[in-house]
Amino acid sequence: MMGLVAANDGVSIVTGLTRFQFQHRDITIVPFRDLSLQRGIYWVTDRERKLSLCATAFYDFLQEKAKSFYHRVSR
Repeated sequence: MMGLVAANDGVSIVTGLTRFQFQHRDITIVPFRDLSLQRGIYWVTDRERKLSLCATAFYDFLQEKAKSFYHRVSR
């Protein structure tokens, strides 16, 4: 998966247990907090490249879902 992300073929959400596999100079790891989960998950994208249209749509979809999780848990 790290190779796909580094090649700009998408984004990935990974648990903290597998995050070490994504340590690469061209990849950014962003904490993603969902209070209903017991494990931390992270956005993983290539630092230098723009996402493809499909990957951008997926990224936007995940951000919207994250907002709905946050609002549902914080009420």
